[in-house]
This record gives sequence, C-alpha cells and structure tokens, in this order.
Amino acid sequence: MTNKITLFLLFLLIFALPSYSQDKDKSVLLYDTDKKEIIYSENKNTQLIPASTIKILTALAAAEKLGISYRFSTEVYTDNYRNIYVKGFGDPLFISQEINKFCEKTAKNLEHNNYNNIILDQSYFSPAVIQFQGTRIKSIQPYDSPNNALAANFNSICFKKTGSNYISCEKQTPLIKKFLPLIKKSGLESGRIPLTANNNSNLTYPGYLIKYFLEQNKININGKIKHFKAGLSYRNKTKVIDYKSGYTLEDIIEKMLFYSNNFIANQIFLKLGKNNKEYTDEISARKYLNNFLEKNGINAVISEGSGISRSNRISANEMLKIMIDFYPYYKLLKNENEQNFYKTGTLSNVRNLCGYYINKNNKVYIYIIFQNNTNDDPWQELKKIMTKADKKG
Repeated sequence: MTNKITLFLLFLLIFALPSYSQDKDKSVLLYDTDKKEIIYSENKNTQLIPASTIKILTALAAAEKLGISYRFSTEVYTDNYRNIYVKGFGDPLFISQEINKFCEKTAKNLEHNNYNNIILDQSYFSPAVIQFQGTRIKSIQPYDSPNNALAANFNSICFKKTGSNYISCEKQTPLIKKFLPLIKKSGLESGRIPLTANNNSNLTYPGYLIKYFLEQNKININGKIKHFKAGLSYRNKTKVIDYKSGYTLEDIIEKMLFYSNNFIANQIFLKLGKNNKEYTDEISARKYLNNFLEKNGINAVISEGSGISRSNRISANEMLKIMIDFYPYYKLLKNENEQNFYKTGTLSNVRNLCGYYINKNNKVYIYIIFQNNTNDDPWQELKKIMTKADKKG
C-alpha cells in the first residue's frame, strides 16, 4: 500500500505540477529612433537564445575592427622545385567565380607553365577551430560545414544526379571526381552537402578547384594536392601575388545576413580573433567578441558568431544596444518593400525576429522579438508591434 501511495505522489509531482522548462519565454520591445526611447516592451531584460539574429552583432564587430571596405586576402608563393603554395586568410567568399579570377591573376604572374605540387597553407586558423556546435554534429546539412582558413564554396558541394551520373548543380563549378564517394554516401539525388573534416575533405577541396582553374589558364599541375607542414616558412619562397577578394566586407555582410549563412558568420567571427599570434582560434575570437560587448556596455553571453549555439544568451534590451549601433548599416539586412529591414533567428522551439520598421511617415522603429520554447510565429507578434508604431505616428 505504501508503495502505491509513493508512486501516486510521484505521478502528481511529475505530471500534475507545471513544467516550467516548457513555458513560453518572450522578450520583446519597440524603440522610437527619433525620441530615443522604448515605447513598448515585455520582459525586456529576460535573457534568451538569439539564434541567427546574433549575426547582426558579428557584422557590427567586424565593421568596427576591419572596416566596411576591408577585402580578404589569399596569397600565392612558389619555390625552386616549382611547387605552388596557397595561403588562406579566412575569406568567406572564396567561391568558384572568385577562384577562377584568383587563378587567372596567378597564371599571369607565374614564370612557367608547368608546376609540380599545389601546397595548401591552412595555418592562419588553428586546427582546433572546428569546434562549433553545428560542426560537432555529423550532418549532411550545409549549415554544419566546418570552418578553415582556405575554404572553397562555403566548404560544401552542390550536385544533382542525371541518370546514373552526378554533375555539379552550379555552372561555374566543376564536380571533382575525388569527392564522388562523399556525394554518394549522402544518399541524395540532388542538393548541397558539407565537406566534413573526415579525411580532411574540407582542407583539400580548395586545392582541386585551384588545380582545375589553373589548368583552364594553361598552367599544368603535374604533382599532387598537399598540405603545408607545421614549422615550414616562406623564407626561401617567392611571393607571386597577394590576391584581394572582389568582395568587400560590406558585400560579405549583406550576403551573410540575406542567406543567414552560418559558415560566413563564423569565418568572420574567427577573423575577429586574430591578434599577435600566428593563427586565430575560437578562444581568441570569443574573447574579442565578449570584450567588444563589455566595451559597449552590452550584457550577453556569446560563444560563436552565427547563432547556431544554444549557449548564446541575450535580452531584447541588450540586443537594442547592438541594433542602435548597427543603424548605419541597417540597409544591409533583408527587406520587405524597403519598409521592413529584418533578421530572423530560428532553431528548434526558437522563433525570433529583429529589425528596423519604417512607418508611413518615414519614421524608423527598432523592434526585437525573442520567443523561446515556442513555435509561435514572430511575424504575428510583429503585426501587433507595427500597429503600435503606426498609432504613434
């Protein structure tokens, strides 16, 4: 009898009492940029998971440190044995079109038409940087692509199956046969998959694309794709070019925000961590970003730059400080009819929305909607906020 009573009490404890972990959490506010005051708020100091809205912070910190006109570099060297060395510095948009231009310029500056190995130098990022929450998970989702200093096409491959064969789904990108096993393993007929750290696929892929485009420019590569060994230097090597990306940081931020690209965000995040060390890593990047928050009086917990980590925490009130500072760049955000410039943030049971709403009188309002432990549509919440803004005139 005693056991039955105990079990009954346990049942009441587990099922009858409210489950606070499942309660819907919300932190919302509306800010008038003319009056410089909050005109509506709910739980504005409650810290919640920001998801991809935190990319606005990453963009802001990069614009301050690097400058909006900054261009990423990729360097090329040769040695007396006719090897070509390519050193990456974290360019997030080292994509096929850029690689083709990079190879055209490289070919024009090379002394010969025949070379041996292409040696890739990934040392600008520490090998330990592939530690973000998304990239710790084995996944075929492109947003789980790892980060490295010399990365091609967001460390991903786009393909489609035609009959029994696979082809690239991008006109500008060749399908490299070496990576067919990875494509087949995905089990997909078409799509984009990440180049994982398994077998160093992500580290090697840029070399094969560079080889392809150099050969298109009449530079023969007779050797292999190799990796720059730790401890080697460029002392006895000849610098061929320091290629500057065709994209400015402004271009990169706009694409990152429009596509909510996690890979781009964390390439920028890692770049922020560059200090006096030879390389940058996750620890130094996190330290820089948290120092940036402290310097600007923003209370938040940030572990990476894309929003993929659930350990990131910030309230609507603190996010407002970021949005106010980001105001000069707000037109880089995705927009609806030049009236609503916004960034979404979505994870499982996380539905967020932040942005700048311009009313009928061309007045600009900043809104922040953080919703955790719910699947409620933040756009419905935004409609209520827009009504409040319109009533204010």
